[in-house]
Amino acid sequence: IGLVTGGVDDAWRGQVDLGTAIDALVASCAGSRDGMLVGTTIWALALVDDPRAAELVERLARGWTPAGRSSMEIGLVVSGVVAAMERVPACRDRARRLAEAAAAELVQRWSGASGLFSGRRGMHSRSDLRPRSLLYRRLTSFAHQVYSLHGLAAHARAISGHVPDCAVETADRLVEEQGPLGQWWWIHSARDGRVIEGYPVYSVHQDGMAFLALAPLQNLGAGRYDAALWRGLRWVDGANELQESLVHRDRDLIVRCIQRAGSEADGPSGLSVRMMRDTQVASWGLRQAAGTRAEPAGLEILLECRSYHLGWLLYARSLVSAWSA
Repeated sequence: IGLVTGGVDDAWRGQVDLGTAIDALVASCAGSRDGMLVGTTIWALALVDDPRAAELVERLARGWTPAGRSSMEIGLVVSGVVAAMERVPACRDRARRLAEAAAAELVQRWSGASGLFSGRRGMHSRSDLRPRSLLYRRLTSFAHQVYSLHGLAAHARAISGHVPDCAVETADRLVEEQGPLGQWWWIHSARDGRVIEGYPVYSVHQDGMAFLALAPLQNLGAGRYDAALWRGLRWVDGANELQESLVHRDRDLIVRCIQRAGSEADGPSGLSVRMMRDTQVASWGLRQAAGTRAEPAGLEILLECRSYHLGWLLYARSLVSAWSA
């Protein structure tokens, strides 16, 4: 998606075979029930006018429903099927119905008490009653807000013509909670919106995903978020807790995050198991939340980069290409 919408700089031309990449995406969808994978693949196919998007839309229409799915997944499905509706005539009606059902589910997940979208809604199976599921029930994340807002903005632009009030209120809540250095905090209470665990602060949130959430709303005239977005960018380039740039220009690398010492990159939400358990317990009011409190000595930079960061960064650039500096 980023390569298509953001463009490919001359240094990358000849190194990126877009057709091969899209073929691999389609192959990875074979038999998959993962709406995030299928939805983003539909999105990519639609952007290059590939008729295979219609086949994947049909598969979603036959076997995918938003109930019980994460808000991240639903938001990405909305984004994908809206793109298909706009660009692939063979699936226009089917894609529109999917987008409308998924967008309606997102709106149902919004809470006036928190000003945010929950990660999931309701109890859909016995597994939702398991202790592990219950521990997560009072948590939501920045990612859930990002993909929900992006999907609802796409739906408003292409279908309804109206940005729902809940999307604007969520955007305003995120800006209100933004850290003093421009941090987009990570894990929030699904009950009252407060920050339960601010770290890790991810560079992809700062320079990519925050733009996915807020730039489409600004482009639709629903609010002004450019000042908050630029604050977030400055955090990546060194105006952060450790006063160190996460952009390594000599290596063409943007490193992943600033995290609490002892975090685990592949652990739950980038935390160690113990940190996540403390976060879950704090969401139920049974211990004090870590929140945004942190001393530089207790923080560290995670020296890795994941490929989707570069894709969202390119896409973010396309969303603000018409903005003045």
